[in-house]
Amino acid sequence: RACAWVRLKWSETLFPRGRPNITFDVQGKRMLDPRSSFAVASVDTVNNRLETGFYTAAAGAPFVLHTAAGALPAPLLANTIYYRGSVSATKHGVAAEPAGADIDLTDAGSGTITLYPLAYSANAALCAADYLLDQSYGVKVKLAALDLTQLAAAANLCDEDVTLADATVEDRYTAHGVLAINGTPQSLLAALLSAMGGVLAFVGGQWGLYPASYRTPTVTLDEDDLRGPLKIATLVSRADNFNAVKGVFSNPDQEWQPTDYPPVVNSTYQAAMEGERVYTELNLPFTKSAATAQRLAKIRLEQQWQPLLVEAPCK
Repeated sequence: RACAWVRLKWSETLFPRGRPNITFDVQGKRMLDPRSSFAVASVDTVNNRLETGFYTAAAGAPFVLHTAAGALPAPLLANTIYYRGSVSATKHGVAAEPAGADIDLTDAGSGTITLYPLAYSANAALCAADYLLDQSYGVKVKLAALDLTQLAAAANLCDEDVTLADATVEDRYTAHGVLAINGTPQSLLAALLSAMGGVLAFVGGQWGLYPASYRTPTVTLDEDDLRGPLKIATLVSRADNFNAVKGVFSNPDQEWQPTDYPPVVNSTYQAAMEGERVYTELNLPFTKSAATAQRLAKIRLEQQWQPLLVEAPCK
């Protein structure tokens, strides 16, 4: 939620074609990172303050409060952004606005209460989670319904260093772009997930974000776990197959305009299709690096040529 007021002095020399199209590079919005949290040690209902120990952000800093089993201090609400109010030693108030007055806390709540500071980030997993959690323009998922342990693991994966051919280093997966609120949640989520080649899965009553990466299996199934025959699909029809991937990414060197990244091709796969090069398009609106775009394109190509879909009806 941001706005800008621009005033221009008319000049036929500077603006021969009329008013220029003005755009901005913006930092984005502050979002929750489960790897950064502080336990609320106590609630002072007399002075309306929380004691959070090492949380030393400036007054007005935004945060979210969460309790997995219990209740927040009344009248505070879950899934709501609050701001650090007045500060006294290791205690601070809770305000509804960045420079607002401390909220009157009428009880201390119950259970373990955790404070999550909100901070700017381009981490692809955190950006996708923020859209899920956004209660105004997002999917409006409750914090309790998001797997924070898996989100932390996903964020760590996205932050991994990748060394490029020129010896420079970039984060494995980042997200840079703007979501149009008139888009459908499915299309907007798909755009965000494309930045990390990831999937969103509902497992055990919670939503989990999984960036593209190999994961070591943690569950072993045998015939005693089955209640029916296995179904295995390994082939892709010729009409649906391809052996090369091309597309565009958002190029910051071209004012964030869509720019072709170098296509990813595979001569072995092309030979298997009678030598014909067949492309599929993978457009990456939230990817700002051609190198990241190529890595994602290669993942898509390998997924196409190494398919294995197993349906296992289990007890």
